Amino acid sequence: MLRRSIFRLSLYLLFVVLASGTAQARTWQYEYAVSSGGVAGLWASIKRDSSGNLRVAYVGHGKLMCATGSGSWSTEVANSSGITNGEAPQWTSLAVAGTTPHISYYDARTKTLKHAWKSTEWQSETVDSTEGVGKYSCIAVDGSGYPAIVYYDEAGDALNYAYRDGSGWHLSTIATGCGRYSALAIDGSGNAHVAYYDSTEVLKYAK
Repeated sequence: MLRRSIFRLSLYLLFVVLASGTAQARTWQYEYAVSSGGVAGLWASIKRDSSGNLRVAYVGHGKLMCATGSGSWSTEVANSSGITNGEAPQWTSLAVAGTTPHISYYDARTKTLKHAWKSTEWQSETVDSTEGVGKYSCIAVDGSGYPAIVYYDEAGDALNYAYRDGSGWHLSTIATGCGRYSALAIDGSGNAHVAYYDSTEVLKYAK
């Protein structure tokens, strides 16, 4: 009887969802020409900007790249200065403030956490210069357009947090014995919310 009741409730909830239009069957369309000509698309991260355009950050041809569009795509190098310095970008994450893209990434050459963004031209900077930090990064922006990043400190085996304000970057440690597979969100009041996998193999939440 209990199983039958649960089954009927499940069918009812499924009907409500389908009737409300919040879940719809669809036919997926595939585009293959976002970026081509070699290995491209590693560590892809996608967001929609305030103009309705899709932005995709990724590593292509050994470079930090950003694609913009929806149907037709334009691509550009996001770390042109880094190419000169021999950067090796990995572990990219994308956030968008209005139409300004922000990308966090790990530079495998220097083993540090970096941040690239574009207002009129692409710029980049080192967020945390400690060797062995920056993998598994996740970036978000607050209501003022300032970025924040959670990332893994491999040397210290810790989950770190960095945020920027008018005076620069501020770094702290959230927890130790963890740091991989984290996610970050910032609410309307500017408060950070972090979900992460810890050393006891459970999902945890920090704020």
